Amino acid sequence: MSKNNRLKTVRDKLGLTRTAMSKDIGIKDYKIKDIENGRNKLTHDILVKISKKYSINTQWLLTGEGSMFLDDQPKTEIITQEQNNTYTIKQLSITAQAGKAGEFFELDETNNFHLDKSLFKIAPNLGHLRAVKVTGDSMQPTLFEGDTLIVDISTKDYQNGIYVLNFNNMLIVKRLQFYLNGEIDIISDNPKYNIERYNPHESQEQIKIIGKKVLLIAF
Repeated sequence: MSKNNRLKTVRDKLGLTRTAMSKDIGIKDYKIKDIENGRNKLTHDILVKISKKYSINTQWLLTGEGSMFLDDQPKTEIITQEQNNTYTIKQLSITAQAGKAGEFFELDETNNFHLDKSLFKIAPNLGHLRAVKVTGDSMQPTLFEGDTLIVDISTKDYQNGIYVLNFNNMLIVKRLQFYLNGEIDIISDNPKYNIERYNPHESQEQIKIIGKKVLLIAF
C-alpha cells in the first residue's frame, strides 16, 4: 500500500471527507485529493499536521510499519522508530520574513524540527543545519508562506543562491547574487519587488548571512 492509499485509509477510518480533513489541519481542499490521487507528494508539514491532529503514527503513514494510531504503540517503540527514520535539527524560533520582516532580536534554537531521512541521499552534518519557517510573498513562486527552509549555517564559500540573512536587523529570505568587487544583489523572486544592491564599502547597512538553502519543504 502506498502513502497515498494509507492517507485515504486514515481518512476512511476516521470517517472524514477530504473537505473535513483539509479544514481540520488547515490546508486547501484540493491538496488531500491530489495526494490521494498521486498528483502531489505527502509533504512533511502535512504529515506532521495529520499526526498531531489525529494521533497518527508517521512511521506507519510513510512506510506501513507499526500501528496506524500512536496510542496503539508502546512509547519506547514510537521513540525508536522516530530516531531510526528521522533526523532532528534545531529550528530558528524567529520567523524568517520573505517580504516585510519583523524586528530581529536574538535567534532562539530551543525547538527541534524532524526531517524524514529519505529526503537525503547522503547523511548530512546535522550540526550545520537549521530549519526556518518562511512568511510573506516576496519569494513567490519559489517560496510560499508556510514553507520550511533547511539551511546550512556553516557555508562560507558564498555562491549565488537562496539565503537566510540578517539585513538591517531583520531576518529575511532572499536570493543573493555575488560580485567580485564584494557587492551583492539582494533579489526577490516576486517581480513586484525591486532588486537591492548592497555595497559593503559604502553602505551604512549591515548584512550577516545566516545560512544557505539546502532543502525546501513545501507546505
